[in-house]
Amino acid sequence: MQKFLPKLFSRSLLTIFSVLSVFAWQGVANAAQLKLLWNDSSDNEAGFRIERKTTSTGSFVVAKIVNANVTTDTDTALTSGTTYCYRVLAFNSAGDSAPSNEVCAVASDGTTATLTVTKAGNGSGTVTSNPTGISCGADCTESYALGKVVALTATPAAGSTFTGWSGNADCADGSVTMNAAMTCTATFTTATANTFNVTVTKAGSGSGKVTGTGIDCGSDCAEQYPKGSAVTLKATPGVGSTFIGWNGAGCTGQGSCTVTVSNNLSVTALFINTGIRINFQPSTAAVPPGYRVDSGLLYTAAAGYGWTQNVTSNTRERNIQADQRLDTFIYTPANTTATWNYDLPNGSYLLTVASGDPSNRQGPQKVTVEGRVLIDQAISAANTYAIVNDFPVKVADGKLTVTIGGSAGNTILNYLIIKPLQKPDTDGDGLSDSDEALLKTDPVRADTDGDGLSDAEELAQGSNPLAPNSPNAGANWIRVNFQPSTTATPGGYRKDSGAPYDKARGYGWSGSLPGTRIRNVNPDSRLDTFVFVSPNQQATWQYTIPNGKYLVSLASGDPQYPQGPFHVTIEGIPAITNGLVSQDTYLSVNDLPVTVADGNLTLTLTSTNGHSLLNYIIIKPAQ
Repeated sequence: MQKFLPKLFSRSLLTIFSVLSVFAWQGVANAAQLKLLWNDSSDNEAGFRIERKTTSTGSFVVAKIVNANVTTDTDTALTSGTTYCYRVLAFNSAGDSAPSNEVCAVASDGTTATLTVTKAGNGSGTVTSNPTGISCGADCTESYALGKVVALTATPAAGSTFTGWSGNADCADGSVTMNAAMTCTATFTTATANTFNVTVTKAGSGSGKVTGTGIDCGSDCAEQYPKGSAVTLKATPGVGSTFIGWNGAGCTGQGSCTVTVSNNLSVTALFINTGIRINFQPSTAAVPPGYRVDSGLLYTAAAGYGWTQNVTSNTRERNIQADQRLDTFIYTPANTTATWNYDLPNGSYLLTVASGDPSNRQGPQKVTVEGRVLIDQAISAANTYAIVNDFPVKVADGKLTVTIGGSAGNTILNYLIIKPLQKPDTDGDGLSDSDEALLKTDPVRADTDGDGLSDAEELAQGSNPLAPNSPNAGANWIRVNFQPSTTATPGGYRKDSGAPYDKARGYGWSGSLPGTRIRNVNPDSRLDTFVFVSPNQQATWQYTIPNGKYLVSLASGDPQYPQGPFHVTIEGIPAITNGLVSQDTYLSVNDLPVTVADGNLTLTLTSTNGHSLLNYIIIKPAQ
C-alpha cells in the first residue's frame, strides 16, 4: 500500500464568498449559502473534509466530505446574517494533512448584504450604526437589507481623535448604501507633542454657529491641528440673535479671530437673543442695522414670513427722517386690511411696533396682533409715531399674525420687534438677567450706560451698552424724564416733576403746572411715568440752552389708560396734533428739527377734550 505523503498536502483555502440565490442550486431556493474555493496541490488524497463553526471562538465540526480533486463546494441551508468559519483538510489512509487557513464570512440569502467595520490608527474609539446592528466595540459586522442606507457614527475615546473614513468608496462620509458587501474603516489617532486640540463652545441665550478649517459649530465644535497652525474662526449669529464677542485663547471683539496653535485651546462665542427685527420698506431702500427687510411680498415657507396678499406697491421711503426705521413704512388705505404672518415656535413673546409717517398726518390707525388690538384709532401728525413697547402675545398655531388697517384712515407699519419672553428680566430691557451677567451690564437698569438706548437696542444696532460714547448714542444729549419727585430716575436722565421754571436749575414749567403719575406697569421707567395737563388747560416747559439748531425726540402716552386728543408744540412747530392713543401706546416724535434763538427751548403741552401727556424728551445738537 502506498504510504501517505504529508509533504504533498500543501493546502490553502483561498476564497470563501457569499453566493446570491439567483445561482439557484438544485434543492435550494432563496436559502442563505456560502461558496468555498481551495487549491489542491497533492495527487494522492482520498478526499477533502470541510469543517465549520459558527463563531470565531467555537469548535469545528465536520460539515461535509467531498471526493478527491474537488476544489469547490457550496454550503447551503445556512442562516442568513450568521457568521460561519471554515477550514479544509485533505485525507487518505495514512491520515490528515494540516488544515488550511481559517476564513470567516456572513451567510446571505441574496436579499441582504454585509457591512463590516474595522478600526485603524494609534487611537481608540467605537463605531455605532443607525439602524442598529453594529457596536464596534465588539460587534463589528451586520447584515442589512439590500438598498438600506446605514449611517455610521465614530466616537473617539478620551485622548483620541476620529480622523476619517476609508474602505469602500461609499464609506467616505460615514453613510453607506448597502447594494453589496461593504467594509468601512474608522481611523482614530492620539495627540502627539506636535498636535493640539481647538475646542469651541457657545454661550448666551442666542443662537449661531462658528466656522473655521475643520470646525462647523453647529455640531462639529472641536478639531486637532499641528503645532503652529493658524486657525481663523468666524461667528455668524442666527435669526433674532446678536454675536457679542469672543472669550478665551486671546480672542476679543466681534470680528473673525485667528489663533495660533501652541497648546490645547478653548474659545467661547457669546450669542445673545436680542429679538427678531423686521423693517417694512421698499426693497431698494437701505436696511437698518440688525433688521430683516419686508417689502410687502407674499408669505412663503422658505422665507418664513410675509403677507397674505401682495402689498409691495404700498411701501414708501420719505428720505426725511434720520432713523431709517421710521423713514420707511408699509401701509393700508382707509377701510382696508392686510395681514402679515411670521413663523414662530409656540410660546410667549413681547412685541414692539411703530406706526407713523415722517411727512404726513395719518390715522386713525388700527393694528391687531393675535386677535388683540394693539393700536386703536391712533392719530399721528407728521413725524409722529404711535409706538407700542413689549406688548405680551402668545403664539399657539406656529405663526405670529399681525393685521393692519380696518379704520377710517391709512394705517402705517414702520418696524416690528419680536422678543422671547425671557425670565427673569428684572429691568425689562429684553435681556435676561443671565445674559446681563455674561455681558456685565446692570440687570436692574435697562440702560446701563445712560445713553438713552436700552441695552438690548444697543446690542442689536451694534453699539456697546457699557459705553455712552459708542455709535448711535450721544454723551452730549440732554435727556429729561417727567415723573413724580419720589420715583427713581432712569439712568442718564434728569428728573422733571412739574415744578416751576428755575433759573439755577435751567428748566421748568409756567402756566398751569402739570401733575405727575407713575403706573408701575411698564418695565421701561421712562414710559411708566409722565406729566399731564387736564382738559382745556395748557402748560409751557422751557430748557435753557445755547442758541442753535437741535433735534428733539419725545414720547407721549399712558401705560394704563387711553388718552387724548392732545397737542404738543416745540418752538412753535406742531410735534403732536390731535393725538389719540390707547393704553400702553405712545406717540413718539423722533429728531424733530428746531431752532433756538432766545436761549430757551420752549415746549407747549395743550389739552382740549382729554389729558395731554409727556413721558420724556431728548435734545440733541444737530450735526
